[in-house]
Amino acid sequence: MVQNFDRGGNRGTLNVFGSIAEKYRGRYTNSYSGSTGYPSKNWDYDPKLAKVTPPKFINPVASTYDIVQYAETNTSFAASGAPQ
Repeated sequence: MVQNFDRGGNRGTLNVFGSIAEKYRGRYTNSYSGSTGYPSKNWDYDPKLAKVTPPKFINPVASTYDIVQYAETNTSFAASGAPQ
């Protein structure tokens, strides 16, 4: 999820090379206007990941995990989209 995706201007293209493991996908663009956040995406799967897992990557099917710590942090961007 992109923080303040609906504020500021167009941030260009969101580029991801590899894979994304997720239970929930947050928003990264304003889908109504497309004028804020990342209105376009470029997601390329890394074929090496079909046989080799990244370092310290847990098996999401066989592993169990739980939240052990929760913390709130200061925002990285102002409502205008400018860095803080």
